Amino acid sequence: MSEMVDRDDSQQLVERVEQAREPGGRLTIIGQGSKHFMGCEPQGESLDTTDHCGVIEYEPGDLVLTARSGTPLVQIEQLLAQQGQCLGFEPPRFALNGSAAGTLGGAIASGLSGPRRPWAGAARDFVLGMTMVNGEAQRLHFGGQLIKNVAGFDLPRLMAGSMGTFGLILDISIRVLPVRPAAVTLQHVLPASEALAKMIEWQRQPLPLSGLVYGQGVLSVRLSGTAEGVLSAREIIGGDELNDAASWWDGLRDQTGTWFAEPGAVWRISCAAAA
Repeated sequence: MSEMVDRDDSQQLVERVEQAREPGGRLTIIGQGSKHFMGCEPQGESLDTTDHCGVIEYEPGDLVLTARSGTPLVQIEQLLAQQGQCLGFEPPRFALNGSAAGTLGGAIASGLSGPRRPWAGAARDFVLGMTMVNGEAQRLHFGGQLIKNVAGFDLPRLMAGSMGTFGLILDISIRVLPVRPAAVTLQHVLPASEALAKMIEWQRQPLPLSGLVYGQGVLSVRLSGTAEGVLSAREIIGGDELNDAASWWDGLRDQTGTWFAEPGAVWRISCAAAA
């Protein structure tokens, strides 16, 4: 496990925002730079959040973690794995220099989620509380660290996907999930029309789905849950088991798979769930 650095750089960040209030002042919030390709062309001086890092509080029994915005996702996931837990929304860790990258603040600010989103929820659904700095250099705190304590306007969710336009995220409290005890990925070689029909059919059933994807003529289905539940669902779905499935889903999540090596733009389109 990589070393977890604990550093509170919040005061310096607030001061930078205060300085940027001068006429013509502009800031571009940046963590590890793994999502620089998203949004509009950056303008203004870089405001680096990577020195504001570390886990502030983690209660495995409450399934809640509070960390600073510059904390690397990889370190958070390693910490959670020690307790048999995970980030349920599977935030992409776009690679930099061949290694998985990204920070917690960047994951929430971008609002990106992974293959588990339709069943576990999006990034914004896991945010419980947040401390941020607005354009007036004021610290604001919303939400809480426990689900039962979260009240009032759900402003932390508004920050998810805002790309830093509403303010600078300092600290975030998120809900985490237990890792399911059993998982398997099954594949079928099907034409697109049949694959789509299967995907709709399976989503209408009480199956422990955690991933569905069709590409290059292959329909891949990930099942996650209890051993009994996964075994029962496997008998219904059938197909061939995918070896090294965890790495395959990581490639899809982080956009490093063979699909993403092809030229052209990648579109993300949100659609309604199967009726």
